[in-house]
Amino acid sequence: MIRPTPSELRTARVGARLSQAAAGALLGVSRVSWSRWESETSGFTMPPGLWIAFRAVLESGEAARWAATLADLKSSAARTRARERLAANRTEA
Repeated sequence: MIRPTPSELRTARVGARLSQAAAGALLGVSRVSWSRWESETSGFTMPPGLWIAFRAVLESGEAARWAATLADLKSSAARTRARERLAANRTEA
């Protein structure tokens, strides 16, 4: 299996106009993991299966839309959790 070089990965991500966080979200990995894969000195490389998946997402032409949808879902879930915490705090007081 072929693993992308850090520069190949960075070029693909930037070409899709994705942040490291957005690209990671598309594959279910953290921004920190993505950053390590793009680093020339970290010694970490993207697993081949994720590279194949990322390329498939990019080739679909839907990467930016999917990333925006994931960001919306994440922020919606965060708002829901915050409301639940506030409600729990009110009942405890």
